[in-house]
Amino acid sequence: MGTRFNALSKAEQTAIAAYVSAEYDKLLFQQPTTYVSMNAQADPEHWQNGMRELIASDPKRVWEIMETAHTKNGFTLIEMSVVLVIIGLIVGAVLVGQSMIAAAGARAQISQIEKYNQAVNTFRGKYGYLPGDIKDPDASMFGFLARGPQPGEGDGNGTIAGNANSALAVGGLVQVMGETRLFWEDLSQAGLIPETFSSGRANNNPGPVSGSALSQWFPPAKIGQGNYVYVWSSDPGYPWPTVNYFGVGAITGLGATIPYYSAITPNIPVSQAFAIDSKIDDGKPYSGHVIAVYGQETPYIAFDNSGTSNSQYWWLANSGTPTSCTDNSGVANVSPYTTPSGWRYSIGVNSGSGPNCALSFPFQ
Repeated sequence: MGTRFNALSKAEQTAIAAYVSAEYDKLLFQQPTTYVSMNAQADPEHWQNGMRELIASDPKRVWEIMETAHTKNGFTLIEMSVVLVIIGLIVGAVLVGQSMIAAAGARAQISQIEKYNQAVNTFRGKYGYLPGDIKDPDASMFGFLARGPQPGEGDGNGTIAGNANSALAVGGLVQVMGETRLFWEDLSQAGLIPETFSSGRANNNPGPVSGSALSQWFPPAKIGQGNYVYVWSSDPGYPWPTVNYFGVGAITGLGATIPYYSAITPNIPVSQAFAIDSKIDDGKPYSGHVIAVYGQETPYIAFDNSGTSNSQYWWLANSGTPTSCTDNSGVANVSPYTTPSGWRYSIGVNSGSGPNCALSFPFQ
């Protein structure tokens, strides 16, 4: 190495050596061949040493190479801004994509419930009964499955109930036997829904059902995520009127741990439940035409925000903690038989991503 090059700092030597090496690489492929490129190729080491010494003798040239090296080794503010903008666009696109998927799922679920409501009204207009509730001899005359003799097995009273194989075991939450089961078979046989349900068994208990076999009993919900659509009703005999509902929730088993009942759990993300409620109702979990409750046999959760159980209540409120579907913090207790006001969907927790909700839609 030359004396001038050796006198430079380590950083300057590194920058100049890298520059000269890059220049040498360019000369190797230079066409047409020049005198300079020929000399470089003839004695690479001698040529590169001479170039380093020549540059080291010119302080201005050393400064220019150092500036170029610094620029290449780091980002300028403009470059960093461009990178941040690109990252922001990518993150924004992902979030928008997720939001669009969630919105599409909510719209599809709303559309599914609306179509089922239309099918119910068409069935009632044609046959004079709600699906499943049609009684014999009319059911047999119209070509549907014959009904049983007990209440909840097709009694024409306008309430979709089930029957646990007993004159006293009629209830709006029974899913295995009776009208709640025949509901989907009647709509299917009438050609009013796209799904096919035809077990040919009206009132016998099929025993435990789980997994993919559940789709033979309930239509999968359009919102996906293991949710199904089922029908249930609030039981008569209490201070509120009997109401028929479409329920949307995850069904993990049928007639398993509790004979004649289905194991229903919340599995709709809070943000999607809120989106559905806001789009077609009031955005409040316990009022209007979309409510954050589901039909389940045990336990019976009172609507009074006290956390106590009361077997008189057949409507199940999703848990009132902020980490669940609804948030009742700061809301005073309400008296029994009164729908709570002031409750809200817990969309502020984890951006509402928790699959903590189940929904019910009164028949329209």
